[in-house]
Amino acid sequence: QGYVCLEHGEETDVESLWNPVLREHVARFIAAFCEHFGPTGVIESILLGVTGNYGEAIYVASGNDWTADVHGEYHTHPGFWAGDPFAVADFRAWLRGKYGTPAVLSGAWGAFVADFQDVTTFLQKDAPSDRAWLDFCAWYIGSMTQWSRFWMMETRKHYPGGIYLCTGGHAPAEHGADFGEQCKLAAEVGGGV
Repeated sequence: QGYVCLEHGEETDVESLWNPVLREHVARFIAAFCEHFGPTGVIESILLGVTGNYGEAIYVASGNDWTADVHGEYHTHPGFWAGDPFAVADFRAWLRGKYGTPAVLSGAWGAFVADFQDVTTFLQKDAPSDRAWLDFCAWYIGSMTQWSRFWMMETRKHYPGGIYLCTGGHAPAEHGADFGEQCKLAAEVGGGV
């Protein structure tokens, strides 16, 4: 399942971090990579490319360029990439965890929400309120932080040496990068950014 942009409703070839199958695949790959190469002593450190156009710990953030030269054209542009069904389900679960009931969510957002299942991801222009937009951004950015933490933790389970998280961009909400949090999570495993 690729990310789906909220601007056009189109899927990209960059895999969605909310896809639960991807998490299992990444864990298996990291374990196999470290098992194969770790004992050889040829690896000085591991630079983790977790998502985005170039492997950075940000969402899809540019148009087709050299990545398309290698991979082929794909739907890509700066924007918000939270329209796939797994992203929407995760946003609903995050809201449920934060607010508990639709009534409390309705009060916070200043807009009636009958059921969490009625909520979907949205762009700022479509947000029911400023509070709703801030919640969306907190979830979206937090999702990237948690995805990056998962990669760092999985790698540390299998590799005792240097581990670095590749990040980029300049931290607008659509990139999803919280550089301070990325540095903290890297420190949790004795890694770097």
